[in-house]
Amino acid sequence: MTITLFIILLNCGISFICFNNNDAKLKLIFHPNTINNDPSQWFRFISGGFIHADYMHLGFNMFALYSFGVFLETNYFPILFNNYYKVAFILFYISAIGVADIYTFIKHKNNSNYYSLGASGAVSAVVFCCILFEPNLIIMGLPGWLYGFIYLALSSYASKKNLGNIAHDAHIWGAIYGFFLPVIFKPNLLITFFNNIFKN
Repeated sequence: MTITLFIILLNCGISFICFNNNDAKLKLIFHPNTINNDPSQWFRFISGGFIHADYMHLGFNMFALYSFGVFLETNYFPILFNNYYKVAFILFYISAIGVADIYTFIKHKNNSNYYSLGASGAVSAVVFCCILFEPNLIIMGLPGWLYGFIYLALSSYASKKNLGNIAHDAHIWGAIYGFFLPVIFKPNLLITFFNNIFKN
């Protein structure tokens, strides 16, 4: 079993429980104001990424995670982390959930009405990590690098305009984290990224 599939099963299991148990959802959901007032609730940075609003929300995130996660985990993490790639992928995914929400926490820590849930920030990290390694990977009919640029531009606009009940900031920061984290371990990946774009 791949780590990606294990993460998907974990997401589904926890989300299914919370679909029918609102008390459990409220204990796990990312709520910056609660964390700000009680630092012992820091786990919400992570737990909020394993619950979803409904089956469609869960299905969309898990489909995207499976589509890109297995590819990333089995093809490129072994290059970066050798025999430790499975552990590295787990740490990458979990840390991406938390990192994606840091800006949101700062922005909404005094807003008791703001709640957020879902794996979108971590999924964005996975997708953009794939784009780093394969900038010409076709995503929704576009080369990955172009899709990524448009995705970030639209997410930034939507965040500024507060469009929809979506954590746009988590998408943005998850994407940035996923793209640049491997560069820390292998800086020449950035050069390779641009070379792959311009050679086509």
